[in-house]
Amino acid sequence: MLRDTDLREALQSLPTASWEGQVFRCVKGVTADEVQKNLCNLTQDGRYSRGEDLRVLYTSHGWEVAGMEFRQSPAKPTPADLRGATCLGLRVWAERVLDLTDAGVRERLGTSLQELTGDWQLLNEQGEDAPTQRLGRAAFESGRFDAVRAPSKLRPGEANLLVFVDRTRERVVATDLPPGFPERLEV
Repeated sequence: MLRDTDLREALQSLPTASWEGQVFRCVKGVTADEVQKNLCNLTQDGRYSRGEDLRVLYTSHGWEVAGMEFRQSPAKPTPADLRGATCLGLRVWAERVLDLTDAGVRERLGTSLQELTGDWQLLNEQGEDAPTQRLGRAAFESGRFDAVRAPSKLRPGEANLLVFVDRTRERVVATDLPPGFPERLEV
Protein backbone atom coordinates (compact mmCIF):
# COMPACT_ATOMS: atom_id res chain seq x y z
CA MET A 1 0.00 0.00 0.00
CA LEU A 2 1.23 3.48 -0.77
CA ARG A 3 2.27 5.73 2.10
CA ASP A 4 -0.43 8.08 3.42
CA THR A 5 0.46 11.18 1.37
CA ASP A 6 0.85 9.19 -1.86
CA LEU A 7 -2.29 7.20 -1.07
CA ARG A 8 -4.37 10.37 -0.66
CA GLU A 9 -2.98 11.73 -3.92
CA ALA A 10 -3.69 8.50 -5.82
CA LEU A 11 -7.28 8.40 -4.53
CA GLN A 12 -7.89 11.86 -6.02
CA SER A 13 -7.20 10.59 -9.53
CA LEU A 14 -9.00 7.24 -9.48
CA PRO A 15 -12.19 6.69 -11.46
CA THR A 16 -15.46 6.18 -9.65
CA ALA A 17 -18.47 4.15 -10.68
CA SER A 18 -22.01 4.12 -9.38
CA TRP A 19 -23.63 1.04 -7.90
CA GLU A 20 -27.29 0.44 -7.22
CA GLY A 21 -28.96 -2.73 -6.11
CA GLN A 22 -29.46 -5.21 -3.35
CA VAL A 23 -26.74 -6.36 -0.99
CA PHE A 24 -26.91 -8.64 2.03
CA ARG A 25 -25.82 -8.66 5.66
CA CYS A 26 -26.37 -11.11 8.49
CA VAL A 27 -26.53 -9.67 11.99
CA LYS A 28 -26.86 -11.17 15.44
CA GLY A 29 -30.41 -11.10 16.77
CA VAL A 30 -33.86 -12.38 15.92
CA THR A 31 -36.13 -9.61 17.19
CA ALA A 32 -36.66 -6.29 15.45
CA ASP A 33 -34.99 -4.37 18.31
CA GLU A 34 -31.92 -6.66 18.37
CA VAL A 35 -31.52 -6.56 14.61
CA GLN A 36 -31.94 -2.76 14.42
CA LYS A 37 -29.38 -2.27 17.20
CA ASN A 38 -26.80 -4.60 15.63
CA LEU A 39 -27.42 -3.43 12.07
CA CYS A 40 -26.82 0.19 13.08
CA ASN A 41 -23.74 -0.52 15.21
CA LEU A 42 -21.30 0.76 12.59
CA THR A 43 -18.32 1.87 14.65
CA GLN A 44 -16.68 -1.45 15.48
CA ASP A 45 -13.27 -2.17 14.01
CA GLY A 46 -13.41 -3.83 10.62
CA ARG A 47 -11.14 -4.61 7.71
CA TYR A 48 -11.53 -1.07 6.29
CA SER A 49 -12.44 0.91 9.40
CA ARG A 50 -11.18 1.43 12.89
CA GLY A 51 -12.81 3.20 15.78
CA GLU A 52 -15.76 5.49 16.05
CA ASP A 53 -14.67 8.10 13.53
CA LEU A 54 -15.80 6.14 10.49
CA ARG A 55 -19.25 4.55 10.11
CA VAL A 56 -19.10 1.70 7.61
CA LEU A 57 -21.85 -0.79 6.76
CA TYR A 58 -20.21 -4.01 5.61
CA THR A 59 -22.35 -5.91 3.09
CA SER A 60 -21.94 -8.72 0.57
CA HIS A 61 -23.26 -9.14 -2.94
CA GLY A 62 -24.87 -12.51 -2.13
CA TRP A 63 -26.67 -14.29 0.73
CA GLU A 64 -24.15 -17.07 0.95
CA VAL A 65 -21.16 -14.71 1.21
CA ALA A 66 -23.04 -12.63 3.83
CA GLY A 67 -23.48 -15.81 5.90
CA MET A 68 -19.82 -16.69 5.48
CA GLU A 69 -18.81 -13.18 6.56
CA PHE A 70 -21.09 -13.40 9.61
CA ARG A 71 -19.51 -16.70 10.64
CA GLN A 72 -16.03 -15.71 9.45
CA SER A 73 -15.71 -19.10 7.80
CA PRO A 74 -15.15 -20.04 4.14
CA ALA A 75 -17.60 -22.96 4.42
CA LYS A 76 -21.08 -22.55 2.98
CA PRO A 77 -23.31 -21.66 5.97
CA THR A 78 -26.11 -23.98 7.01
CA PRO A 79 -29.30 -22.84 8.76
CA ALA A 80 -27.83 -24.13 12.04
CA ASP A 81 -24.75 -21.94 11.49
CA LEU A 82 -26.98 -18.87 11.33
CA ARG A 83 -29.16 -19.70 14.35
CA GLY A 84 -29.60 -16.55 16.40
CA ALA A 85 -28.97 -14.30 13.40
CA THR A 86 -31.12 -12.53 10.85
CA CYS A 87 -29.97 -12.12 7.26
CA LEU A 88 -31.20 -9.01 5.53
CA GLY A 89 -31.46 -7.78 1.99
CA LEU A 90 -30.56 -4.10 1.81
CA ARG A 91 -31.19 -1.62 -0.97
CA VAL A 92 -28.16 0.59 -1.65
CA TRP A 93 -27.49 3.39 -4.09
CA ALA A 94 -23.92 4.69 -4.07
CA GLU A 95 -22.97 7.27 -6.68
CA ARG A 96 -19.20 7.13 -6.20
CA VAL A 97 -17.67 3.70 -5.59
CA LEU A 98 -13.99 2.88 -5.25
CA ASP A 99 -13.64 -0.52 -6.95
CA LEU A 100 -10.80 -2.51 -5.39
CA THR A 101 -11.78 -5.57 -7.43
CA ASP A 102 -10.19 -3.76 -10.41
CA ALA A 103 -6.53 -4.80 -10.79
CA GLY A 104 -5.64 -1.41 -12.30
CA VAL A 105 -7.04 0.42 -9.26
CA ARG A 106 -5.10 -1.86 -6.91
CA GLU A 107 -1.92 -1.24 -8.89
CA ARG A 108 -2.34 2.55 -8.69
CA LEU A 109 -2.81 2.24 -4.90
CA GLY A 110 0.26 0.02 -4.58
CA THR A 111 -1.69 -2.87 -3.09
CA SER A 112 -2.54 -6.46 -3.90
CA LEU A 113 -5.29 -9.02 -3.33
CA GLN A 114 -3.10 -10.59 -0.66
CA GLU A 115 -2.80 -7.31 1.25
CA LEU A 116 -6.52 -6.52 0.88
CA THR A 117 -7.57 -9.94 2.18
CA GLY A 118 -4.81 -10.44 4.75
CA ASP A 119 -5.04 -10.60 8.55
CA TRP A 120 -5.92 -7.06 9.65
CA GLN A 121 -6.76 -8.12 13.22
CA LEU A 122 -3.20 -9.19 14.02
CA LEU A 123 -1.94 -5.67 13.27
CA ASN A 124 -4.71 -4.16 15.43
CA GLU A 125 -3.71 -6.44 18.31
CA GLN A 126 -0.19 -4.98 17.98
CA GLY A 127 -1.62 -1.45 18.21
CA GLU A 128 -1.26 -0.68 14.50
CA ASP A 129 -3.76 0.18 11.80
CA ALA A 130 -3.94 -2.36 8.99
CA PRO A 131 -3.17 -1.09 5.46
CA THR A 132 -6.83 -1.63 4.57
CA GLN A 133 -7.91 0.55 7.50
CA ARG A 134 -5.57 3.31 6.32
CA LEU A 135 -7.10 2.94 2.86
CA GLY A 136 -10.68 3.05 4.16
CA ARG A 137 -9.99 6.16 6.21
CA ALA A 138 -8.19 7.89 3.30
CA ALA A 139 -11.03 7.01 0.90
CA PHE A 140 -13.60 8.43 3.30
CA GLU A 141 -11.58 11.56 4.11
CA SER A 142 -11.04 12.25 0.40
CA GLY A 143 -14.77 13.02 0.13
CA ARG A 144 -14.79 11.34 -3.28
CA PHE A 145 -16.38 7.99 -2.36
CA ASP A 146 -19.72 6.78 -0.97
CA ALA A 147 -18.66 3.13 -0.90
CA VAL A 148 -15.83 0.70 -1.54
CA ARG A 149 -16.23 -2.50 -3.52
CA ALA A 150 -13.65 -4.91 -2.13
CA PRO A 151 -12.64 -8.51 -2.81
CA SER A 152 -14.01 -11.10 -0.40
CA LYS A 153 -11.41 -12.90 1.68
CA LEU A 154 -13.73 -15.84 2.23
CA ARG A 155 -14.86 -16.38 -1.36
CA PRO A 156 -12.24 -15.47 -3.98
CA GLY A 157 -13.84 -13.91 -7.02
CA GLU A 158 -16.76 -12.50 -4.99
CA ALA A 159 -17.00 -8.97 -3.63
CA ASN A 160 -18.29 -7.07 -0.65
CA LEU A 161 -19.66 -3.54 -0.66
CA LEU A 162 -18.62 -1.28 2.21
CA VAL A 163 -20.97 1.67 2.44
CA PHE A 164 -20.00 4.98 4.05
CA VAL A 165 -23.53 5.53 5.35
CA ASP A 166 -22.92 9.19 6.15
CA ARG A 167 -22.04 9.83 2.49
CA THR A 168 -24.84 8.17 0.55
CA ARG A 169 -27.64 10.42 -0.66
CA GLU A 170 -30.30 7.85 0.13
CA ARG A 171 -30.58 5.91 3.37
CA VAL A 172 -29.69 2.22 3.21
CA VAL A 173 -32.96 0.36 3.71
CA ALA A 174 -33.78 -3.24 4.62
CA THR A 175 -37.12 -4.45 3.28
CA ASP A 176 -38.89 -7.82 3.00
CA LEU A 177 -38.29 -8.35 6.70
CA PRO A 178 -39.46 -11.34 8.77
CA PRO A 179 -42.95 -11.39 10.32
CA GLY A 180 -43.19 -9.17 13.40
CA PHE A 181 -40.66 -6.67 12.06
CA PRO A 182 -41.50 -3.18 10.84
CA GLU A 183 -42.10 -2.78 7.13
CA ARG A 184 -38.55 -1.44 6.69
CA LEU A 185 -35.41 -0.72 8.69
CA GLU A 186 -33.14 2.20 7.86
CA VAL A 187 -29.43 2.35 8.59
